[in-house]
Amino acid sequence: MRKLVLSGLLLQAVTANAATTNTLKPVWDFQTDSWSCGVHSTYRSLNHYDLATSYGNMKDFIGQQEFKYNITKEITERVKSKVCKRLGPLKHFCEEVTKVVTRVTTVKIPMRIGIGRGPHQLAGKITDFGVRSIPKEKASFADLERLIDQKKPVLTLLQIDVEGWELLSFPKLHWVVVTGYDANNIYYYDTDSNEQVSIERGEFYQQWDWNNGWNKRNSPVNLHLTRNEGIEIRSIIYFDDEKIDRILMLEQMEASAAQRLAQAFAELEGHLENPKVFDVTRKVQEVAQLHGSLDIQVNQFLDSLDPVLSEP
Repeated sequence: MRKLVLSGLLLQAVTANAATTNTLKPVWDFQTDSWSCGVHSTYRSLNHYDLATSYGNMKDFIGQQEFKYNITKEITERVKSKVCKRLGPLKHFCEEVTKVVTRVTTVKIPMRIGIGRGPHQLAGKITDFGVRSIPKEKASFADLERLIDQKKPVLTLLQIDVEGWELLSFPKLHWVVVTGYDANNIYYYDTDSNEQVSIERGEFYQQWDWNNGWNKRNSPVNLHLTRNEGIEIRSIIYFDDEKIDRILMLEQMEASAAQRLAQAFAELEGHLENPKVFDVTRKVQEVAQLHGSLDIQVNQFLDSLDPVLSEP
């Protein structure tokens, strides 16, 4: 159940800069393995909207990437067949012989090899969970900034390292949640803490474009990832769901009201010598303080309803 947070939004609207850096609610579980970075980034993003409450449950629901490999196998077997020979115009001789036959068969075997899901599989799983999600390949900084300006977290696939050597190398990919930008930096949440970290735009682009010490054009691993698994450079996933859009709209309305209230107080400061203005301002401040205490009381009331509403 979404709690009322008007008092916090009042402060945020007055003190925050333009909508270039958004903060997410803290989570208390972090990535515990080598593959669930996409799961954790999803959990962190949806937890901010009270649409996911458990990293473990999300991990069970989304699961790991499934690869299908073609295995070609030669099968040799001995078969019996009848061979007949003509001995004359009216006679022929038949005998049963054993032959060795070799045939080739191709089997597609789904395998889980300990890595997370790519953009299309992950977005599909999030949509199945109940939040419509869109994967986008070869995105741009303009795409990131547009979504951040809409106050939407962006699941972003980065190459954080490279293993192997030259044509046999492959990228180590990692999902993070991008939440902010400015002229020089990109801001994001990793899967191991609640700290919002920054990275210089050029360095971010190298990792996002998979151009960080990896021969991405010629590597056969790249061809397999892009052609067979649908994993491309500069991949993102964003939310396009009415539930989130409604929450964002309400938060924008609350922030706008808070900003207007702050402006009204600022305009009145120059007229406080007038006793009438001073008295009205004091009453408005009392109402604002009362509203803050009502926020707390309403949240306590909603918390008390949770056990009742969860009963069958």
